Amino acid sequence: SILANSQFGSIPVNTVFEVPRLNELAVGRGQTVAVIDSGVNPNVRLPNLIGGGDYVMGGNGLEDCDHHGTLIAGIIAGRPAEGDGFSGVAPEATILSIRQTSGAFTPERSPQGYDAVARSASNLHSLAQAIVHAANMGATVINISVTACFDAGIPVDTSALAGALYYAAVEKNIVIVSSAGNVGQSCKQNPGPAPSSPGDPLGWGTVSTVSLPSMWSQFVLSVGGTTLTGEVYPNTMGGPWVDVAAPAINVVSLDP
Repeated sequence: SILANSQFGSIPVNTVFEVPRLNELAVGRGQTVAVIDSGVNPNVRLPNLIGGGDYVMGGNGLEDCDHHGTLIAGIIAGRPAEGDGFSGVAPEATILSIRQTSGAFTPERSPQGYDAVARSASNLHSLAQAIVHAANMGATVINISVTACFDAGIPVDTSALAGALYYAAVEKNIVIVSSAGNVGQSCKQNPGPAPSSPGDPLGWGTVSTVSLPSMWSQFVLSVGGTTLTGEVYPNTMGGPWVDVAAPAINVVSLDP
């Protein structure tokens, strides 16, 4: 059955992105986009989907318990179909799914002292591994729609992640796109540039919360969120690493 007042002619965020016009210029043909996320469930509208592995529980990366990686993959490469207005922005791209994170799995018995920061550090290590793995599997684009946040005053070893990003971006010439993150839990909003410091227009000196991997802005294209009319999405996390912004609400994608 179809709900009353349903419409299928246009999809809000596709309209904002002007996907039909965009697809006149490019459809992603020949590109392999690695989605490092919660896995991607197979879907008829993702015909070019391949499994790249699973750092959560082993497997091929084609299992999504969190319904996030599948949504991301659909936005990137969902094929259009008759009867609705949905299409991914690059519908002929190949999706390489690597499951690196999942809210459905947590340590059953954490070792003593294994707090949230330690878990995040562990996740950063597996993220670094996933990035290198994606690069070695031939990805031309790596999408990371997951964010790890740390208090700027807490020393965290990010050398493995930095090395992985350098390897992918510089050695392999891969475009790396990362979400700037949403405010919540360990991701506290940054205050922004200080008017009293004109020599620091981006606000690096006022950063209170570090967003990874976005902080490594020399290797990563960091994306913040907007409304459909271009205003700042209230929950998007700001920081001097943010490069561009895109709609973060009313996004329609594939049902996992």
